[in-house]
Amino acid sequence: MNSMIRHYAKQHGVKLWQLAEKMNLHDYQLSKRLRHKLDENETQHMIDLIDQIEAEGDKKYEDCE
Repeated sequence: MNSMIRHYAKQHGVKLWQLAEKMNLHDYQLSKRLRHKLDENETQHMIDLIDQIEAEGDKKYEDCE
């Protein structure tokens, strides 16, 4: 299931560190969290955040590519 989060983020042009920042986590904390099975609510929350990041375009990250 967690590989789906990684794949979904990649498909939508969202870096995992962007997702971590949106969740108020360090990138390593998100990485550790993704090593274990997530419940459906947490998975859906991450998907929603990925969609939000994509919709916002997060202009502040464009120079980080």
